[in-house]
Amino acid sequence: MELEILNFIQSIRTDILDMFFIVYTTIGNHGEIWFVILGVMACFKKTRLMALAGFIALASEYLLVEGVLKHIFQRPRPFYVNPDIVLMISEPSGYSFPSGHTASSFAVAWTLYMYNAPYKKVWIGLAALMGFSRLYVYVHFPTDVLAGALLGMSIGFVVFKIFERIEEKKRLGI
Repeated sequence: MELEILNFIQSIRTDILDMFFIVYTTIGNHGEIWFVILGVMACFKKTRLMALAGFIALASEYLLVEGVLKHIFQRPRPFYVNPDIVLMISEPSGYSFPSGHTASSFAVAWTLYMYNAPYKKVWIGLAALMGFSRLYVYVHFPTDVLAGALLGMSIGFVVFKIFERIEEKKRLGI
């Protein structure tokens, strides 16, 4: 069923969408899009703390997904399962489950959402678009992306709650 979903997405491809999703998925290779957004937010006192929380969420996601989970699950990528596909991007290394691009995007976006950051719905939209880009370029299964989104949201939630607890202790002088 997952290959059917991926193959359906391939049926809606256009040159313009191909160019867009190749660029968009590439700026998520090392979290570049989020480093830029968080870097800008860090320049302003009002959003500095949430930017720090976003950076910690991004680092936490990377350590958990790339350092642990992908090695536990070792799921092959869909282009190995369907070798007839011609990839639009360079063949990514590593395993498929969960999607690191999606997890990192949702870890940052959900952290910002929890903080009620300016443009919070835009950040969630960018994270969802990152997840879809991974399906569009045929390097992740839908369940990889779904798991990445849920994992990223969980990381964002935990990081926000830790920061909230630290801020509460500061207010109480503990």
